[in-house]
Amino acid sequence: MGEADFYLPIEGAYDLDRTLGVLTMGRGNPCLRHTGRAAAMTLATPAGPVAVLVERCGGGGVAGRDGNSSDGGVGGGGGGTSSSDRLRVAATGPGAGWVEPCLPAMLGLRDDPSGLVARAVAGGGKLGRLAKPPAGVRRPTVPVVFHRLV
Repeated sequence: MGEADFYLPIEGAYDLDRTLGVLTMGRGNPCLRHTGRAAAMTLATPAGPVAVLVERCGGGGVAGRDGNSSDGGVGGGGGGTSSSDRLRVAATGPGAGWVEPCLPAMLGLRDDPSGLVARAVAGGGKLGRLAKPPAGVRRPTVPVVFHRLV
């Protein structure tokens, strides 16, 4: 059985709960559970199943819509991070080695909407308003699409 335990740095505002919220398929989804500072998920990978636990470490948090610091839970908006702000990731199962290089993108840490936002804002209209995600929300990339859709 494979195992991986590592840390991923967080750059800028980051809201774990709202970032992973787009991957949740209903409140009763047993394959993805998340709270403000932690998430647990299971995936079927080509190498086999894997269970992943993600915990936010450090004091960065996410500032709420009112500007006060929160734990990054639902309703959190923008905010800053500290130099020690990072995610601790533990993966267990035969697919742990396969999923490890995919996790930064899956957690939205490789999302860079700056080009899209700049073009959309320059064009104005609805797309310009929609292209600006709420502060701290990233767009995750899922490595295994079929199991997320079926």
